[in-house]
Amino acid sequence: MKMIEHSLRAVGEENEKIEEENGFKRRLLRRNQAKIKQQKAGFCDAQSKIITEQETRVGELLKEPLVQDLLARSNQLELARGAMLSPNASSDARVPSEDAIIELKHRYEMLSKENIDVLCKVLTA
Repeated sequence: MKMIEHSLRAVGEENEKIEEENGFKRRLLRRNQAKIKQQKAGFCDAQSKIITEQETRVGELLKEPLVQDLLARSNQLELARGAMLSPNASSDARVPSEDAIIELKHRYEMLSKENIDVLCKVLTA
C-alpha cells in the first residue's frame, strides 16, 4: 500500500511540474501571439501607407497631359490593330496584311520610345 501511495505522490508531483511547464509555455505562447499580432498590424499599416502613396502618385501622373496623350495613343493603337486585321478566306482566323504589320511595328516602336521618354522624365522630376 505504501508503494502505491508513494507512486501516486510521485505521479502527482510530476503532474504539478508538467502543469507549471505548460502554464509557462501558454504564457510564452500568448506573449508571442501578441507580438505577432502587433507586427501584423504594423505591417498592414505600413503597406496601407505605401499603397495610398502609390495610388496618389498614379492619380497625379494620370492627370499629366503627356500621360493622357500616351494613353489615348495606346487606345488608338489597339483600335488600329483591330482595324488592320482582315478575315482569312480559308478559316475564321483574322490575319493582318504585310504592310499593316510593318506600319504597326513602326508605330509600336515610336510609342515605346515615347513611353521610355515619359518614364525618364517622371523618374527624374
